[in-house]
Amino acid sequence: MKKKKPIPHLHRRGNPDAARQNAFVPFSAAIILLVIVVCFVRWTYERNSLYEHTVTLWEDTVGKSPQKARAHNNLGKAYYHDGRMIDAIEAFTKALELKPNHAEARFSLGMAYVRQGQLDDAVRTFRETLSRKPAYTDALLNLGSVYHLQNRLPEAIQAYRDVLTVQPGNIDARMNLAKAYGQMGRTHEARAELAAVLQYKPSHTEAAAMLRSLGTGN
Repeated sequence: MKKKKPIPHLHRRGNPDAARQNAFVPFSAAIILLVIVVCFVRWTYERNSLYEHTVTLWEDTVGKSPQKARAHNNLGKAYYHDGRMIDAIEAFTKALELKPNHAEARFSLGMAYVRQGQLDDAVRTFRETLSRKPAYTDALLNLGSVYHLQNRLPEAIQAYRDVLTVQPGNIDARMNLAKAYGQMGRTHEARAELAAVLQYKPSHTEAAAMLRSLGTGN
């Protein structure tokens, strides 16, 4: 994995207003960067290393049992982890044709759309997942993250709050919520969420650093 280049600091003289504005630039840029990291590295679906079967095995299973939604869903997951998003989307779609209420297949389809950069399709799919299973917190969290990437901050905030209604101790939801509040200039609410993160997990260095930054205005 390539190392990310540090965010440059701009130095100007003779304009106090510009200096104050520039002091906020690193914090804002850091928030945006961290949101992307949350969305594409720490997806709930990405964290689950539960699928040990290979593409070949599930292709063979689908060939023998073409009318089983579970086989198509697992083939889609195998394709997903192999980086074959178009094939994954096709497999998940077939699973849903066979079993429209298959919540995991629909959620996984949304994740494949995210990997493809089809964010509007991902939003639609996560919302369809939630219409069938409203307390599906992984779908809620990732719906909020996609809204966040689209800069639809009020909708992102609502999705994160919905996660916390079901799981008050969800650290990812609270961190994303704090970042969204920070981007909107709602620093008091951002601090409250970061403080809550540190109550649940005192060793959370990112939350502690962000809380210090909000406290100093840097």
